[in-house]
Amino acid sequence: MHFSPVSVNLTPPYPMEDLINQHIDQNPNLKQDRKLLESIPGVGPVVSRLMLAVLHNRAFESAPQCAAYLGLVPVQNESGSSV
Repeated sequence: MHFSPVSVNLTPPYPMEDLINQHIDQNPNLKQDRKLLESIPGVGPVVSRLMLAVLHNRAFESAPQCAAYLGLVPVQNESGSSV
């Protein structure tokens, strides 16, 4: 059995990213949410796209619920009892 090599484009521009960006730009809600996400220090285009993909598929009742889903809320676990 012979397999032909798969061609992967690893040099910019990345066509899939362009398509995702076009989709976001054409949807006012996604575009506004991306702008808000990118206003957070450390959140750039790549992270904002990933966060939009995760967060827009779910309905959260509150910001703490969203943060907990993303694992951003620290939880203190203790075993035993304190004296």
